[in-house]
Amino acid sequence: MYCLMNELSMMRLWRPQMHKKVSRSGAHQTISDLVAHRTDVQESLRLFFSRSNPTPPIRLIGSTPAELGNALIYAANEADLQAILTMLAAVEAAFRIDYVTRCEGKLKDRLSRAFRKIYRKKGSAVRFEEDILDVWKSEVEGSNVGVIKTAMKHRHWLAHGRYWEPKFGRNYDFTSIALLATGIFNSFDFEGI
Repeated sequence: MYCLMNELSMMRLWRPQMHKKVSRSGAHQTISDLVAHRTDVQESLRLFFSRSNPTPPIRLIGSTPAELGNALIYAANEADLQAILTMLAAVEAAFRIDYVTRCEGKLKDRLSRAFRKIYRKKGSAVRFEEDILDVWKSEVEGSNVGVIKTAMKHRHWLAHGRYWEPKFGRNYDFTSIALLATGIFNSFDFEGI
């Protein structure tokens, strides 16, 4: 009896690791939602820092037009950086949703089969750039993953507090990121989005 219990106990220890399914929130954002929100924020800032603001905060009372202009420029730039960060996070979310959908749905195309190999090892703990984007690059011709990886360097810079001097090889603004994101959503054949 002791040996049988010991063997049953060992069998439980040696079972292959089962990955939990990803519980989706449904709260991911669309590019059009993000563009509309950014427009609302920019318009709100223009009113907030104008002389026609009916309820200006104490810190702005008595400000010159130049001071209000400078404060508006600073606030608008900060709002754009936050919008860029959110937009790039939405792009990553789309790729991750696609990855999980392909793996859990057991789709039969080359990309899905390549993802399932990674999924068996890592489950949802997959790395975005090194795993998901690299599989897209190797399995889907013309996926232009290099452009996405370069933009993600900008996201890392924003997400980690902008404490180092960025070297992206190009400048990013909200419009360029919105165009990139729109192009990604229009050209990548995402599942589950």
